[in-house]
Amino acid sequence: MKRYTPLLSAIVLALGLITAAQAQVSVICMGTESGGGGIRLYHYDVSSAGNPFTELEVGTCDGNILNYTNWVLPPSWSVLMTTGAKHDHWTGKTAHGQVSPGPNGKCPFFLTFTGPQITAGTFAYDNKRHSHDVGWLVGALNPATEDWSKPVGTGEGPIHAPIPEPGSLLALGSGLVALAGSILRKRR
Repeated sequence: MKRYTPLLSAIVLALGLITAAQAQVSVICMGTESGGGGIRLYHYDVSSAGNPFTELEVGTCDGNILNYTNWVLPPSWSVLMTTGAKHDHWTGKTAHGQVSPGPNGKCPFFLTFTGPQITAGTFAYDNKRHSHDVGWLVGALNPATEDWSKPVGTGEGPIHAPIPEPGSLLALGSGLVALAGSILRKRR
C-alpha cells in the first residue's frame, strides 16, 4: 500500500487542481433584460483567473440567429448558433442572486463563442425575447460549467438567455403542421 501512496496523492492533487481551476471560472450575467446594469439585454462577463480559454457556450431556446443583434465580443472572437440538446435549462427566469429551481430540460440550441486565448472578456447581445435560466461552458479543454446549486447570474450558477415567445412557438408549430400536410398531399 505504501508504494501506491505517492500515486494516490498525485491523483488527489490533480483532481484538486482541476476543481480549483473550475471554481476560478466565473460567468456573471449582467443583462438588462434580467435587471442587470449591462451594456445589452444579454451580457456576460467571463473570467478564468489567469487560465486562458478559447471557447464559451451559452444554452438558448431561441435558435433564430436573426433575433440576435448588436453583438459585443472580445477582439477576433466570433459566434455561431449550434444545435444539440447539450445545456440544461429551466423554463422560468430566476432573479439574480437566487437559486434556480431547475434544471427541467435541455436547450435545443447554444451560442458558441470562439476566438484567441483570453483570460477575461465581455460577451453581449440584444434579443427582444424574454429570458430563462440556462447552462454555460467555458473552455474546451478541462471545461468549467454552471453549478445549479449556486445562485443565478453571480458567477458559478446558471445565467439567462432568450426563450422564444409562445406566439413564435405557435407559428413554428403551425408552419411544421402545414409543411407536413403539404408533403402528405404530394405523396398521394
